[in-house]
Amino acid sequence: MRAAVLLVGDELLAGIVSDLNLAAVARVLARHGVPITEVATTGDDRKAIADAARRLAARSDLLVVTGGLGPTADDVTREALADAAGVSLGIDDAIRTSLEERLRRYRLDSPVAAVRQAGVPTGWDPVENREGSAPGLKGRLGSAEVWVLPGVPREARAMVDSLAAGLPGFGPGRSGERLVATAGLSEVRVATLLDDAGFRPPAGIRLGYLPAPGGVRLRLAAPTGAPDAELDRAAAEVRALLGVSALPGTSLPEGVVEVFRESGRTLATAESCTGGAIGKRITDVPGSSSVYLGGIIAYSNRAKVERLGIASGLLEERGAVSEEVALAMADGARARFGASVAVSVTGIAGPGGGSPDKPVGTIWIGIADERGTSARRSVMPGDRPLVRERTINKALEMAYRRVRELG
Repeated sequence: MRAAVLLVGDELLAGIVSDLNLAAVARVLARHGVPITEVATTGDDRKAIADAARRLAARSDLLVVTGGLGPTADDVTREALADAAGVSLGIDDAIRTSLEERLRRYRLDSPVAAVRQAGVPTGWDPVENREGSAPGLKGRLGSAEVWVLPGVPREARAMVDSLAAGLPGFGPGRSGERLVATAGLSEVRVATLLDDAGFRPPAGIRLGYLPAPGGVRLRLAAPTGAPDAELDRAAAEVRALLGVSALPGTSLPEGVVEVFRESGRTLATAESCTGGAIGKRITDVPGSSSVYLGGIIAYSNRAKVERLGIASGLLEERGAVSEEVALAMADGARARFGASVAVSVTGIAGPGGGSPDKPVGTIWIGIADERGTSARRSVMPGDRPLVRERTINKALEMAYRRVRELG
């Protein structure tokens, strides 16, 4: 079974927003052994949508369309798909009534919205939207099954999960993939370690590299399904070869939370240039409250003095971006929260503020625990968002490795 995806929206083609739905759809379909072979994007143009839908459906068994189901005049996906199927667009009275009740409940008076969103091509079925107002659609174009999802990512994710539940999948005891997350290794370094060790994935399983600022993830995928035990053995072999750099969980924050939980230790943070983003990454992980006690955002020098107890003379003498201040921030956070380990970050994210001895991208990361306090200097390349992203990940990696060292 092959799938294609059609993304609809002028805002996508104009670069105003980035698509978030393709990855969610791809992940759900991959779990059921359905590869995506083609992706296309159109604007909110009725003819363009219809033409693209016909073209993709002719080459696929499943076509997933996202976007253009809203209540405004530029939302024309329903009309376009009716055109593509050669049928009329009718109004589903049950959906219309439900939408009118929803609008009244939220004190919105928009009968036009209810009518537009109740449109269903003849012979197609509406799909309930439990996260929003716009119903989805399910129908056929030629021999291809068509799923039509809202463009709002939360709504699209919920609906594709519901629709995919009807796919056959791999069945009991067989699955499609395993992910192994790593910390502190480049894509080339990971590949070299595995090649030097002679690792080769079993027949029918493909090894893929997914690099990102937070670390490389390895994907062991079986497009036609493989026994769970075989995938588990391959993943375990990869973990053994990569040693401490192979994280528990599927991401760096998950790995941090897991090693702290296993060791019975707690974590606190003190952040300047990252503005609380490290704490957010940690608390995005379910169950992080068992290890993360809290964080202090000390962006200004005054906040560093008042909230972390750093001597004002130290800031004046050494500057906020310095080893001494990073050490003091980590000590201050550990003392105030009573944490086993505390991590601090201070730096120059740019684009301004640099100097010859402290160029833009200069970051100090401090870490304090029962063995003492240390700090590490790095110069992170990239623009402001990338410097911050790399700083977040380096701080999380240092916390992870420190706890692994402590045992």
